[in-house]
Amino acid sequence: MLKDIEPVWAGYSQGRNVDLGGLIVSDLRFPAGLRLSPHEHEVATIGVTLEGSVETALGSSKRYSSPLNTVITKPPGERHANRIDEVDARLIIISAAPLLAEGELRCCKPALLEVVHGRDQRAGVLARSVARELAAPDDVTPLAVGGLVRELLASIARHRDARREGRGARWLRRALDYIHAHAADSIGLAEVAREAGVHPVYFARAFRAQTGLPVGAYLRKLRVDQAAEKLASTNLRIADIALEAGFSDQSHLTRVFRALTGVTPATYRQRRRS
Repeated sequence: MLKDIEPVWAGYSQGRNVDLGGLIVSDLRFPAGLRLSPHEHEVATIGVTLEGSVETALGSSKRYSSPLNTVITKPPGERHANRIDEVDARLIIISAAPLLAEGELRCCKPALLEVVHGRDQRAGVLARSVARELAAPDDVTPLAVGGLVRELLASIARHRDARREGRGARWLRRALDYIHAHAADSIGLAEVAREAGVHPVYFARAFRAQTGLPVGAYLRKLRVDQAAEKLASTNLRIADIALEAGFSDQSHLTRVFRALTGVTPATYRQRRRS
């Protein structure tokens, strides 16, 4: 069920949690300039930056900057301090009980028991979907968030493995950067594969293995995420938002938006503002 934020962040942030039985998922906002003195958590924590930037210091020498779509995981007991940069920051934070790393999340255990840090566009997309669910909850929210969080953890585990083993990290990063830069344009698989520097057949198979989605589905979801942000934060007409996000018209946006989120753009905007 949804509840107030955890005591460790009380007084520093505002947000909402959902408790999934060993996994606590939080959408938290921290004010610009905030400094959190050295502390530690009894559970593994995974943070994905949605807005702003956060600096994490481990000990006296290791510092990690986490701007948009950056993931940072910290194992239980990892002492650290945080500093929010010059603008407010917003993060999806997942707290995972240690027992889960021995059970359901055993496949993700290495990513939960060591520090993992890096940009992960797929994790950013999933984290924004989690934030939308927490912003307009209903009786299905725990189920939806549970599925998204497990996808997110799988993405982080794969990201960690790719960086460790040196497989696919560079071409995938080039591909994701190109897709995000041209999300509103008409782009094809062969074009993205060319930018990534790999054969289209290999690209199609490997992209799905790495991100969990075919290229077209990933792009469609990205456009919906971008439209959702504008629906929530601007007064632009829905028709204009549709065109800016790369949809042919408002009805196209409405059809895809409802298929991926379960509500129309107008309903989503109304819920966010209420």
